[in-house]
Amino acid sequence: MSGPFGVSITMISGQEFSGEIAVAASTFLSMGYLSISLVGKDGSIRPEFLKALDIFGNREGIYYHDGPDKFSKRLIEPSNHISTIDLFWLALDKEGETIAKNIFDANGELPDKVIYRSVHKLNLIEQTISPPPQVHLPLHVWEESRQQHFSLSSRYHKLKRLSRN
Repeated sequence: MSGPFGVSITMISGQEFSGEIAVAASTFLSMGYLSISLVGKDGSIRPEFLKALDIFGNREGIYYHDGPDKFSKRLIEPSNHISTIDLFWLALDKEGETIAKNIFDANGELPDKVIYRSVHKLNLIEQTISPPPQVHLPLHVWEESRQQHFSLSSRYHKLKRLSRN
């Protein structure tokens, strides 16, 4: 078999603002052959956070396969009824790892099962992802920022084309 094949992953966070952390991490990891499920203890996601993440994704050199809005709709709260069928689980923090271990235990599955070489079914990111700043900026501020970014980006591309000629 050649080329990319489908892989499924569950990303889980248990710290404060875990929903925003999981959505951001998933947005940056999204790719065509990767199916991502999201579990977060805190399911509230600020609209201005999604707008800021979307704006960032439209910068030169950044590409999201699936945008933040799509991932925010996939976020579910932890429960012992969550399936452990996904190939890999990625804990974004120690709290998420603890929740995941409880889910695995409730499903009678071992989180330390080796899936590929030294990669286990449940993996903890060594560097914990900190929650985003909790500074409130109204949505219209982000929308104005987005409009300015697109305007500057458009002018930049026009100048770039002219300099080639």
